[in-house]
Order: sequence, then structure tokens, then C-alpha cells
Amino acid sequence: MFKFLKDFVITPEEKAAREIARRKAVRLRGPQPALPVPTASQPLSAADALDAAREKLEERKRAPRTETPERAALIQNAVSVVRAKQMIFEGLTDEERARLILLAMRTFLHGDP
Repeated sequence: MFKFLKDFVITPEEKAAREIARRKAVRLRGPQPALPVPTASQPLSAADALDAAREKLEERKRAPRTETPERAALIQNAVSVVRAKQMIFEGLTDEERARLILLAMRTFLHGDP
């Protein structure tokens, strides 16, 4: 429900942690095979490019994922943060929740205090 506000709420520390995790994931996956490049004599049609992209996606789905202890800890930490944030809103009534959403939208989209 608040996904459109996510970019406004992320702290610089969270952004840095996500970038580090993304870089580690790229390093663990290794080099990815490139899509076939059309030659001058044989251009790649749109259907062929789509088929190649689908094959690449299927290969990624079949590839086993390696989970390092750091990754497991990062995931566990993220889950605990999400649960803690959800607990804050559990005690609100529907009216209070609607007011909070309206306040957040005004604050983030219009800059009103």
C-alpha cells in the first residue's frame, strides 16, 4: 500500500546496504552470458531476440542460488525490520490509518508540514 512512498523513506544507510548487497550478488552470480549479437549479414529479428531473452530468463530460474551466511543474516535483518514496522500500525483504527496515509501523502508529495 505504501510502495510508492518507499523511495522517500529509505535512509542513506539502507541505500548503501542495498548497493553492497547488490554488488555481492552480482559477484556471486559471476559473468552472465550476453544475448546473441546480430551480425551485419544476419540481423536478429524481434522474435529471435524475444526467444533469446526467454531462454536466458529460464536459465536464471533453473540455476541454483547460493546463500552465504551474510546474505542469510541480511535477509533475516530485513524481515525483522519489516515486522517491527508493521507492529507500529497494528493498533491503529481505520480512521487513524486513513488520516496517517493522508498526512504522509501531503508531506511527501506537497511538502506541507
